[in-house]
Amino acid sequence: MPLSRFGKNPPPTCPNRWCHNGICEVWNQLGYGYLESIYLRALEFELGIEKFAFDLEKELDVFFEGKKIGTQKINSVFNDDIWVCLTSTTKQPKGMEKKIRSILKSTSLPCAIMANLSGNQPQIKIINSK
Repeated sequence: MPLSRFGKNPPPTCPNRWCHNGICEVWNQLGYGYLESIYLRALEFELGIEKFAFDLEKELDVFFEGKKIGTQKINSVFNDDIWVCLTSTTKQPKGMEKKIRSILKSTSLPCAIMANLSGNQPQIKIINSK
């Protein structure tokens, strides 16, 4: 049974809903069993249809005590402010949420969407930087 979208017009203050909807649509179309790179390319296409920015392998500035100390490459960023951390393994890697929270605190991104696309339906969680 296909997962439903929140709707075509979520509130503009909730861009993570657009991304969540895109992940559900990719899951509805592809289903289980693909590599993360395939799901990310499909999500890039799906969100591009909706006219949103979706960058694969983006480098973010990392700050310590207000000073830039380097960059961190992450797999994908939606609309320039939401990190999409997508996996397709049967178990989410141990410590993944802790790692995401840690990186969010030291970058300018306000939140991340952690999505695991293995199993009968996607497991999606929104993680805020605070």
